[in-house]
Amino acid sequence: MRHSRLWFCLLFGVFVSLEFSAVAWAARETVIEHPNAELRQGPGKKFPLLAKLPAGTWVSASNYPIDGYYKIRTLMGQIGWVPADVFGTVYRASVETDSVLVRNGTNTKAKVLFTLEKGAAISAMGSPVNGWVAIRNGTEQAGWIPATAVFVDFSAVVIAGSVEVRQGPTAATPAIATLARGTWVTSSKGLKNGFYRIRTPDGRLGWVPSKAIDFRQAPEVNEPVQAAEDSPPVEDAPPTEDW
Repeated sequence: MRHSRLWFCLLFGVFVSLEFSAVAWAARETVIEHPNAELRQGPGKKFPLLAKLPAGTWVSASNYPIDGYYKIRTLMGQIGWVPADVFGTVYRASVETDSVLVRNGTNTKAKVLFTLEKGAAISAMGSPVNGWVAIRNGTEQAGWIPATAVFVDFSAVVIAGSVEVRQGPTAATPAIATLARGTWVTSSKGLKNGFYRIRTPDGRLGWVPSKAIDFRQAPEVNEPVQAAEDSPPVEDAPPTEDW
């Protein structure tokens, strides 16, 4: 009987350990916004420095911090720990120009990595650097494109009784659609002449008066979340090679 209880306790302990590990180390995609984020071997400055990551580095990050650090893995396979304040905000976005060259730096002399066509769905870092935005196209491909080529999808809802979507940022341009109150749209928050440029539910781009919509829903953010106060304590950081 003692042996049965012992085995039960051991198996239960393993099960709980695996469950906690799965929750604590579930990863999500995000991006480094700090210009020189220190990648360390463990969660703290006492651990050896492995590298300094530039802004625009896309990573997978653990959902919960240890001592103010998150465990990450870069697209190049580097694994380590970075401070919680180095991450940027990531938004759903799309390419607005006919096509755009994705480069490995924030200038037109940087190497071209690949090309994105108009309408391509991407993830974009919220803060541009020198007029360029760090993007990722949903695969292992990432780089920089001019901020003018990006349409960021902020969610908004029509609050007017109905509103005409126009070809340009003025009431003098032709209407291309009429939206009813309560219709959800997306907008890059680009205000011009009192009009916002929006994308309708069927994908058409146009302009509506700023007073006709309200930005009520937060954009999708792919950044690590803070650990809850009642999260189980973790005594030792797991080895960095065990992602």
